[in-house]
Amino acid sequence: MKKIVAICLGIMLLSSLVYAEGGTVKQYQKIIETNPGDAEAYYNIGAVYYNEKKYDDAKLQFNKAIGIYPDFAEAYYSLGVVHYAEANYDKAIEAFTKAIQIDPRNYEAIYQLGVVYIIKKDKIQAWSQLDKLKALSRNELARKLDKLINK
Repeated sequence: MKKIVAICLGIMLLSSLVYAEGGTVKQYQKIIETNPGDAEAYYNIGAVYYNEKKYDDAKLQFNKAIGIYPDFAEAYYSLGVVHYAEANYDKAIEAFTKAIQIDPRNYEAIYQLGVVYIIKKDKIQAWSQLDKLKALSRNELARKLDKLINK
């Protein structure tokens, strides 16, 4: 199950990393030098660090982005992904929940939150996330989550 979850997580994070594709930390730092309030630049640095498995650095950058733009749902989602990768499930739940509060249609965060609840053996909360995915007509993700719940 962990392998399936890791694959799903990796695929979902790729969509978050599109912004950082081809970018280097130095390129984004140059942007920050001219515009220190550019939350997306900090987010992109965090995505690069995540990709390099520099989780502490990634968390720092995602938190900087959130500090500048508190309603940055993708930054909360990505922070949750890092906490998940570190097996810090309680913090992952907090981050994914915040991402969903900001953007209730953030199906990636809903799915990942369901996965974390499965790992924590909280099927009631996992089913709640499954219901949200169904309500958003995210049928493929709903099927994947349903399979994980019913293993």
